[in-house]
Amino acid sequence: MHEQYIQLYSAVPAGYQRVRHVLRDGDVPMLRSPKRLHLAEAGFALRGGFDLAALHLVDEIEFTAEPPIDIPGPVPLTRLRMRWDPLEHHDLHPSIEADLEIEPIDEERTMISLLASYVPPLGRLGAIVDRVALHRVAEAGMRDFFVKVVRQIKAAANVASEHR
Repeated sequence: MHEQYIQLYSAVPAGYQRVRHVLRDGDVPMLRSPKRLHLAEAGFALRGGFDLAALHLVDEIEFTAEPPIDIPGPVPLTRLRMRWDPLEHHDLHPSIEADLEIEPIDEERTMISLLASYVPPLGRLGAIVDRVALHRVAEAGMRDFFVKVVRQIKAAANVASEHR
């Protein structure tokens, strides 16, 4: 089946090197791994009271994040690879892989981007259900995660700049 993608972007008011140090120093609690997440407690909720745990497909996932690596090139780029794997019902819930990347916009701002991908489970039926509804659930969960990560990066970068 076809892989599905989710792309999210945000700019933070901190220089690239400062944000890079925040990622390298492990100052972002959302990115610490490995850890098990209970979806009912993780806060992956959609507006209107519907949440991922209500699907009863999987209760627990394992989150892992690799250490950030610098990608050579004319523009500095740092990438952190992440993965969410279901701990049960692998046939009903996809694994999600994502890259969190940072790159400078200018001296005072850094672009943070997230590109996530997954293959919907259950073949053609899963692809149809994903197209109709589940892609929005996956996107809402990734957006919730991304917003929290960006918020934590901003907070850690501001603390780092105040201690200089």
